[in-house]
Formats: sequence, C-alpha cells, structure tokens
Amino acid sequence: MNDRYFRLGAILFMLTGLIHIAVHLGAISFAKTIPPIFENMMNTTIAEGKSVYDFYIGFSVVMGLMLFAFGWQTWNFAKANTLIFKLKIETTLISLIAFGLTICYFPLVPIVFVGTASFLFVWSSIRVIQLTKS
Repeated sequence: MNDRYFRLGAILFMLTGLIHIAVHLGAISFAKTIPPIFENMMNTTIAEGKSVYDFYIGFSVVMGLMLFAFGWQTWNFAKANTLIFKLKIETTLISLIAFGLTICYFPLVPIVFVGTASFLFVWSSIRVIQLTKS
C-alpha cells in the first residue's frame, strides 16, 4: 500500500498546528491595540490568580500543539519501520511540553492531570529503555 496520501494528511495536520500557534500568538502580540474583550479577559481571574485570558491563550497553544503532535505521530505510523519505542519517546516529549504550557496558563486541576500523565509517560519510557538495554 502506498502511504503517500496518508503522509500528506499527516503533514497537513502538522502545518495546521504550527500555523494555528503562529497566527494566534502573532496576531495578539503584534496588535497595536488590545481589543476590549481581551482586556476584560485579562482582568477576570478564575482560579489561583489565572485570568480568563491565560486560560484562552493556554487552550489555544495546547490545541495547536496537539494538532501538530497528532500529525507528527500519524506521519511516523505511516512509516513501516517506525518502532513503538520512538513513538513513546515522542509522546513523552510532547506531553512534557504540554505540561509546561499547562503550568504557565492553567489552574491546579489541569496541571495535576497533565503532570500525572507526563510522569506516567516518562516512567514508561524509562522502563522501555531499561528493558531494551538488558
């Protein structure tokens, strides 16, 4: 089976994620004036000193990251010689990035969930590395 179309679909997901992050962050950081809705969001806190705006930015950046990550992993699944080990390591790295973003933008509950998932991914990856070496 020719996976050319599958890989092209994966590339489009990666591009969508990168473009989403670039346009979203670029549009906000290069704006000459802050739209009133964003000012209101910045001044409204929801939990632990995080504003609605922080929540909005966090979700948007994480969404772009997840779109890219899905495309990246789909690209790797399309390759016949891809090992599960490589995918576990990539998933772990993506999860750690998401954890860092979660710490920056979200309140405690999502930090705990994403942090726990990241810890479990790291633990699993370490176990795989140990089993591979022995």
